[in-house]
Amino acid sequence: MIKKISIISFVLIAISIAVFLIIRSEKDTVFPLKKGSRGSEVSELQKWLNSQNVGYSIAVDGIFGEQTEKLLYTVTGEKNMSKKTFKKTV
Repeated sequence: MIKKISIISFVLIAISIAVFLIIRSEKDTVFPLKKGSRGSEVSELQKWLNSQNVGYSIAVDGIFGEQTEKLLYTVTGEKNMSKKTFKKTV
């Protein structure tokens, strides 16, 4: 009986660890958007930055490079963008 409980406990712990690791691996690794970031979120950011009409625009290529960083700093005063700020503004 004790052996059976131990096996069940072990299985439950293993399942819990597996679920934790899956959730952790699915955690958003895209943010913060910063120099070197790539992807659709960067493209959305670049489109939004271009829409702010600050006198110049940048290529919408999904690559967060020097020009994206410069325009982001001009518009927001920041050199990167958190997920929270992205969701509020873009």
